[in-house]
Amino acid sequence: VGAQHNNGAIYIGGLLAYTGKAAPFVFVGCHSHGTITTTKSTKSTTDFCVGGIISYRGSHPATLRGCYNEGNINIEGDSFQSIYVGGVAGYTTTLSVEVDSAYPYSYNTGNITVGNKGEGAKPITATKNLAVGGYFAVTTSTKAYDDDLANSGNIIVDNAKAANVYVAGVWAFMNGAANIASTAKYTNI
Repeated sequence: VGAQHNNGAIYIGGLLAYTGKAAPFVFVGCHSHGTITTTKSTKSTTDFCVGGIISYRGSHPATLRGCYNEGNINIEGDSFQSIYVGGVAGYTTTLSVEVDSAYPYSYNTGNITVGNKGEGAKPITATKNLAVGGYFAVTTSTKAYDDDLANSGNIIVDNAKAANVYVAGVWAFMNGAANIASTAKYTNI
């Protein structure tokens, strides 16, 4: 698991935590099976991004080809500006997702749980946004989604509060151009 604390923000990814303005790259056939878990003491004055494969991708183009996550994501915490949790990617810009005959799958099967557990536990809190998506939490200026994106993991958001809440089976919030060829959601929210 990759993790990075950057300017107060926290990034946790099954393979890669934070790429910022790194040069363009392609992940081919990558996958994660590990469980990501945070505790109630996790806290930041800015963003908290978690993704089964990649937590945060900055402004340069990147491609995920045939990548998938099968690990569960269990998020507890204190307070943040925004919380982004995605089965494959937390917060991305300029990302392309592709499948082909050699890598025909791009999916998440891991369960995602966001919220503090235990009797009398105070809620995990975001002063701005809470976005939870089975594949993506937030995508901005994303150039293309090609072929099948699927999520069969369950999504549970309980004992959490935020000014804006976005929860969805495939992606929670999209702001930008997208070419959506085919998506599938087989999940309980």
